[in-house]
Amino acid sequence: MAKSKIIVCAHKNDYVLSNDVFRPLQVGKAQSSVNLGFDGDDTGDNISSKNPYYCELTGLYWAWKNLKDYDYVGLAHYRRYFDFSKKTSKIDYVRHMSVEDFCELQKTWQNPDEVLGNYDIILPNPWYMNESVSECYIKAHLPEEYHLLGRIMLKNHPEYKESIRKFWCMDNRWIAYNMFFTRKEIFEGYCQWLFPMLKELERYIKVVDYPFQRRTYGFMGEILLPLYCQHNGLKIKHLPVLMLDDGQNMSPFKILLNKWRSNFIFKLGQPFNHSFPDLDANFDDNCRKDGYNI
Repeated sequence: MAKSKIIVCAHKNDYVLSNDVFRPLQVGKAQSSVNLGFDGDDTGDNISSKNPYYCELTGLYWAWKNLKDYDYVGLAHYRRYFDFSKKTSKIDYVRHMSVEDFCELQKTWQNPDEVLGNYDIILPNPWYMNESVSECYIKAHLPEEYHLLGRIMLKNHPEYKESIRKFWCMDNRWIAYNMFFTRKEIFEGYCQWLFPMLKELERYIKVVDYPFQRRTYGFMGEILLPLYCQHNGLKIKHLPVLMLDDGQNMSPFKILLNKWRSNFIFKLGQPFNHSFPDLDANFDDNCRKDGYNI
């Protein structure tokens, strides 16, 4: 029988799903004064001390290096879980609910590997934006870090150039949270690609003191995971994310209206958008302006 393990990253006292499939992991434990009572990412081969910058990716690294005896693996975190229900919504991006409602819903779930079926990987439902992935990232984070990532990408993986253009520069779908569920071999291939690249970026990125922006490598993971999946032709199944809080849910009508409106605005602006005509020159020029020679 196939064995599935979904790492549930946590860093503070809160509800955490724990059973034969879902395995809680305290991330950032190497620098925490809190003991949540379950395994931490500071054991074995780990990068726990980098959690302020890597976020849930320190849990991903721990799973890659230390998790044993599994056929499928996934990542959930910080009160966020995939909805593995048989009749899950195809519209919701995030569905807010109480812990009590979540525990009742969870009783009806299918096995995650059955939900995966003939697909290669499960990712969150995308949120549709008025602008491209690259434009959104640059507005929300530090532009020089985006350009450094692009330069390192094209230096080490020049075969990704067209995939970067198609997804980062010409796509308006934001696929968030670094959450996934997939087969072991796909997971290991992704980690072997991801972590050496982030480690090289550490040589150049100047971490800022702002608590939000210093989480740069975690943010980068959010645009790298779907890029990796699309470049490698993985068959993606999208599921909504369940958020265990008291947030307000959008109606299906508003979600569909946002999708239609965002797609319309994005496509309307495409003929006039001359961003990134030459990725090599763009990344090079911006890195030089910031004093980086890669």
